[in-house]
Amino acid sequence: VLEFVDIGAVDVSLPQHTMWASVVDPSQPQAGLLVATYYGRLFHLPLIETGDTPRFGELTELFTLHGAPFHRSTNFDISIGVSDVLEPGRFDLFCGDRSQAVAWCRRVGEEGGRPVYEEPRKIKQRNPHVANSFFSVPTVGDWRGTGVPDLLVGGVEGYILWYRTLSTDPLRFAPSERLRCGTTEIRRL
Repeated sequence: VLEFVDIGAVDVSLPQHTMWASVVDPSQPQAGLLVATYYGRLFHLPLIETGDTPRFGELTELFTLHGAPFHRSTNFDISIGVSDVLEPGRFDLFCGDRSQAVAWCRRVGEEGGRPVYEEPRKIKQRNPHVANSFFSVPTVGDWRGTGVPDLLVGGVEGYILWYRTLSTDPLRFAPSERLRCGTTEIRRL
């Protein structure tokens, strides 16, 4: 059973046009949040105290390992999320970009309490190509309980496409299937 409770406002100043947020590391809440703007800028928001009244640190814009802003080569304007699908315990960044592709940024460590990622790379795989649409929200998770996360991508047609991971080295997915609840395809109309 999930229960969501509104605990009220939290005193945090977010950048203008903030659209998406993700945890930095699901196994370490104190690692804080990643916050992305509509224009593809990426920020780190450290979490100083957890609990009913969380306290956040100073918001800092993140740059790639080579000092470039994340919106220089890829606009994260669909969604952001993290997963350790490629290496257990290393939570890489996955996002939807302006070209309607899924991008991946390998996490290479930490500097000054903030995560450090390589430059965004589009996920390329061998037949079939991971397809999505402008409204996609790439999400990774171990949906089958196999220990290997799969990829879910929302499409402009309203369907959620499920790509089962075939291998992680090299990264390969099975052809997409429309996500179902029983025998009914899940679709937002």
